[in-house]
Amino acid sequence: RLQWVLNEHQKLMSEPVPVGVNRVLVGHRTPAIMVLGPSVGGTALPEGGAIVLEPGGAPKILGVLTPASIPNRGFHGC
Repeated sequence: RLQWVLNEHQKLMSEPVPVGVNRVLVGHRTPAIMVLGPSVGGTALPEGGAIVLEPGGAPKILGVLTPASIPNRGFHGC
């Protein structure tokens, strides 16, 4: 099952989208880290963060959006 999950993530992160369309995937960060590798591992992709990709072939990471901290609030400081 894990391999299926990773294959589906790879497919969704790699397939091009039609012009003028965005694809938004919401989920856990672990499969994203397993598919995209160390560039989004560790603290590079914090809880509540978002990866911005350019799909098509091997997905190109354009950036990581991180949530603003709320002092003394939230799970894991999110």
